[in-house]
Formats: sequence, C-alpha cells, structure tokens
Amino acid sequence: MSSIRNLRSLLLLPRRERESPEVVAAIRGLIEADRKALQYYVRWMFFETSLQWQISSESTERMEVVSLIRHENWRHRVISLLTLAIGFLIVSTGVHFWTRMISTSVPELEIARMAGFYESPTKTHWAGERTKQCSVVRHGERLQLLAGRFLMHLDSGATVACTAPVDLEVINDRELFVHSGDACVYVSERARGFRVNTEAVKVVDLGTLFGLHVDELGQTEIHVLEGKVTGETSNHPALEINAGLSRSARMGESLSDPVPASAEKFASQLRSLAGVADTTDSIEFLQTSPESVCKDALVSSNTSFLFQERSKFELKEGLEIAAAKPGRFHLRRLPERFTLPVETVVSTYLLHASNSGTTPLTGEIHFHGRILGFALSADQLNATDAQCGHPNVRYPTSNDEMAIRGTIYHEERDWIEISNDRSKLKFQIADSPGTFDQIRIFVSEN
Repeated sequence: MSSIRNLRSLLLLPRRERESPEVVAAIRGLIEADRKALQYYVRWMFFETSLQWQISSESTERMEVVSLIRHENWRHRVISLLTLAIGFLIVSTGVHFWTRMISTSVPELEIARMAGFYESPTKTHWAGERTKQCSVVRHGERLQLLAGRFLMHLDSGATVACTAPVDLEVINDRELFVHSGDACVYVSERARGFRVNTEAVKVVDLGTLFGLHVDELGQTEIHVLEGKVTGETSNHPALEINAGLSRSARMGESLSDPVPASAEKFASQLRSLAGVADTTDSIEFLQTSPESVCKDALVSSNTSFLFQERSKFELKEGLEIAAAKPGRFHLRRLPERFTLPVETVVSTYLLHASNSGTTPLTGEIHFHGRILGFALSADQLNATDAQCGHPNVRYPTSNDEMAIRGTIYHEERDWIEISNDRSKLKFQIADSPGTFDQIRIFVSEN
C-alpha cells in the first residue's frame, strides 16, 4: 500500500512537475516494482484521457481527481461486499443441505462415556482388535490382556495395574469386574468407595492399596497392603479386611479366615503403581521403604536398591539439582546444575548401593514419567532429604556420612546415562571404599 500512496502523491503533482524527468523516473520505478501500483497507474491514465477536463487551476485538477479516485474505490468496495455476501449464502446453504442429508441417512450412535485411559510400557497382546500402547477406556469396555502389562488411570482417581493374563471389565470409572487374573488397585482419597467385583465376592475400598488374584473359576484372593476394604459374598454380609491381611472367597461360600497378605505376589504391579515401568540387572525394587539408608544399611555385593520416597507432591521451595539431559555423565563430564522451580509436582526415588564386591553394579530403570533431574552429589542429597525424602526412613545425619554420599563424584568408573526421551536411567556403580552411592531421582508424571 505504501507504493500506491507514493504513486498517488506523484500523480497529483502539477502537470509541469509531474512531467519532469525525476518524477517520471520515480513513477516508472514504482509501477515496475509493484503490480498493484501498475494497475492503479493504468486506471489513472484511463481517467485522465477519457474525461475531457476543463482545467482552470491546479487546485481544481486535484479536487476532480480525488473525487474520481474516491468513486472508484467505493465501487470496488461495493463489489467486494456483494461477492462476500453471495459466497457466504452459498456456503451456508450447502452446509445446511449436507447436514440434513447426513442426519437423515446415518443412524445416531450411542457413544459410551470415557472412564479413563491405560498405558503400557512394553509390547502387549490383546484379545480382539486392540493394539495401541495407550488408549482411552470407556464405560462397559472389556479388556483381555494375553501378554504384557498395563497401567489404567480412571477418572475417579483409582489406578489399576495388571499383568497378563488378565480379563476385566470397566463397569464405570468407580467399578470393575475382574473375570480372571491379577490386578493391583490404588485408590486415592477422592475415589474412596471404589468397587471391584468378581464371581465370588464384592470388594469395596475404604481408602487403600490392595491386590486381587482371581482364577478361572472366579475363586478370589484379596490381599490388603494398605488401609482396609470390605468383602461381601452372596451368603454372608460384608466383613472388613485390614492392612497386612488376606482373605479368600469361593463361589457360594463365606470369606475364609484371615492370613498374612503377600505383597510379593503383586511385585510387578506394585512397581508399576509406584511409577516404575521396569528394572533390570542388579536392581531390587523395594515395595516398602527401608528403615535406613545410612552407610552400613542395605550392603550387598551384587544388588542395588530402589524405592519410592514421595509420590506426586508439590515442591514448597526451589531445589538446585543436576539437570537430566540425554547422554552419559561421569567424573570428567558432570551434568549441569539447574533450579527445579517451586510448586513443581514430582515423585522422588532413591537408588542406594553399598557395593561390597569388586565388580561394578549396573542396571537400568524405566519410569512411566519423565526424569527432571537428580541429586547426585553429597550437598544435593543432604539439601533435599528433608523435603523429598521418605518420612519413615533414616537418612545420614553425621558429618562423616553426609560427606561421602553421592554418585560419579568419588569414583572415575561410575557413570549414569539418560535416554533421549528422559524416561530411562542406566548406571554403573563401582566399589568405592569409604563411600556409599546414592542417587535421588526426580520424576514428573508426564
């Protein structure tokens, strides 16, 4: 538009000035550089030659030209508005027509409400056409897993971990029916009252973590790991089952007497509920937190220990830790430090190794979430114990022990490696006399 304005100002000059070599050259330059300026010049010349002006003064010429320009601009605006109105009318009529055609030719489909979604860290094999590693789950949908495992997040706030083979039905986001297989259920406070039914028993959560084993005949074992549930059979009223206890139910019979619950039966599911998709090699995932992670605790020549310290909590203050950037890091290539902002929601895990052997410990941890950073050095670990550590675990408090914690800062053979998607951590921890290795891992939910 600036080219047209410049051209217009030149064409409105008095004829003597307009026909000077400098102005003619300027007009030529504008119309050669801008197609719209050329179109404007052609219209101008048409007006100037077709109208027989009787020019008495320069001011009269300017007023007549300006009037013609305004008239031409108004005509183009009217044509544009009419074109837009006609186009809009055609499109509206077409949309209305096809909407009516589709609505009368296609029967209305009943779309089931969404109950949540599931994710699988490994390859899975399903009965039927289900193939996706992550997918929406709807009310009334049946899931039959033949190989692999999955973690299901329901909108009610309940989380269900399953390992193949398992056959269950999602009645809604607050109720399941397990036909067969193993399922471990974590129920948050807002999902209290969550129900899991089998052929033999109805289980109602009272704020808890529990596992179910259901055989092909519907016979059910209920293992309450935290909190409590009620179990009700067809011929007996509901009974409470408290943490640490297990009861069995058979078709048409009452609940059995309580026996100790077995968390080991649900090791894979519990690990998945804690946000850990998989571990390898020397790593033992602790389903319950240890009493202590001081220097002489959990000593082993062939095992490192991993446990969850805190789950999905909000930082009350920013933390300076090591950044989790993809690549391998060691004593000669230390990771950059950064500040994890206040109010960040994270889960924390502690990897502990007191290697009493001569062979380095190696392993890989695959998380469901994304690794944000690490506390690797003694000062980072000591500074984050209070806010990020487990409330029931004893951490080093003496100056001697607090000074020798950490990983990759004491031993050249130690290294850690972060995957490109920041979901996996590989490590090597060598024997280091006088020290013990610890890594605090900060993971976001997604």
